Amino acid sequence: MKNISTGLVILAVFMLIGYAFSINQFDVQRLNVAIYDFFGSTRSNDGVAVMRQLTRIGESEVLFPLSGAALLAFFFLRKWKLGMIFAIGVWMTDLLTNYTKVLFNIPRPLDKLIGTGGYSFPSGHVSSAAIVFGVIAVGLVPLIKRYPRVRILCWTLCGLAVALVGISRLYLNVHWFSDVIGGILLPIGIIFLLIGAGEKIENMGR
Repeated sequence: MKNISTGLVILAVFMLIGYAFSINQFDVQRLNVAIYDFFGSTRSNDGVAVMRQLTRIGESEVLFPLSGAALLAFFFLRKWKLGMIFAIGVWMTDLLTNYTKVLFNIPRPLDKLIGTGGYSFPSGHVSSAAIVFGVIAVGLVPLIKRYPRVRILCWTLCGLAVALVGISRLYLNVHWFSDVIGGILLPIGIIFLLIGAGEKIENMGR
């Protein structure tokens, strides 16, 4: 029950952020503008070229084969519950990301540096990367029991991958900072909900 409650709280915060930025409540847009200006002051042609490559970490051409490999690993290791959480989590994240984009109708920055459409909140690249790397970090990495340094390295790489996708989206002016935060919170809330639901189903069967 604790995991379900935690998941619901995180998703409530996610929705509150989307609502607050959609109506510019309490001048919260100032944070977005401040970070927007910061990246604008540090931008260069070489930086844009690098960020164009890093943002691809959050695209399907990278995440789809990685998701397939992770799903096979879960079932090969007979971690059925984790495999189901992973599959349902990816589906729910994609569904809710698209739904909330339309719900809040937050426009992207005007001077985008790469072609992209649709609404801004939350970042689909970040939410997709966060659910895939998040479940790998929670479900697969702890199975590396004999090599603690390898576990730490894997956790670091998973976190770094999500962070780099978020930074790249800000650097390329296709998202606001609130979009990146929302893209992280949404899959985290979903993971807690699914883990809690799995535990509750197990307890009911005992």
